[in-house]
Amino acid sequence: MNPELPFYASITIGPQLKKSLACLCLVLLSAELPAKQLNIGLGYGPQVGKNVDRQNNAVFDLSYTFWDQRFGKNENWQLLLGVGYSHLVSDVEQNNKVDVYSVLPTIRYNFTPRDNFDPYIGFTAGPSIMSSNKLGYQEQGSRFLFNDFVSLGAYFGENRQWEVSFAWRHLSNADLYLPNPGFDVPFSISLGRKF
Repeated sequence: MNPELPFYASITIGPQLKKSLACLCLVLLSAELPAKQLNIGLGYGPQVGKNVDRQNNAVFDLSYTFWDQRFGKNENWQLLLGVGYSHLVSDVEQNNKVDVYSVLPTIRYNFTPRDNFDPYIGFTAGPSIMSSNKLGYQEQGSRFLFNDFVSLGAYFGENRQWEVSFAWRHLSNADLYLPNPGFDVPFSISLGRKF
């Protein structure tokens, strides 16, 4: 790594990442599912816990939502289902990257629509498989985990076809396998478009 640049500025698309992105694109393009929404996201922040002063993590995300259903009084509640790919990197030289493949069930509460945007708050807890059980100084008890995030966002645009959201991300296995310190990306932003 170049010591003059922050570690996330030197992220390159290596062979494994290219292969993962190609597979995800093929699956999404060949699926017999109605196209709903595609999101791309970036995140960065300190690792929570004992390594908070020693490790920072960054993430690149692609996600595809293929199903959603509103319910409740005034249909303020919403269930969504999608799939996602995340590439996490750490500024620690050892175990500095991991790929995560997720199924992403989400529940949202949609606030009263405004003139220019429709705000919401959401929670996702997606079962996931990682390419490694280590990221930086953090080590998980297995490669299985949950890709959890709490998000605050809004739909905007003439037909509300665009979405922007801000999220706090925590990946852990809910103590199913020890150790379970988790991987954290405290600040992330995502931009999406409905089709």
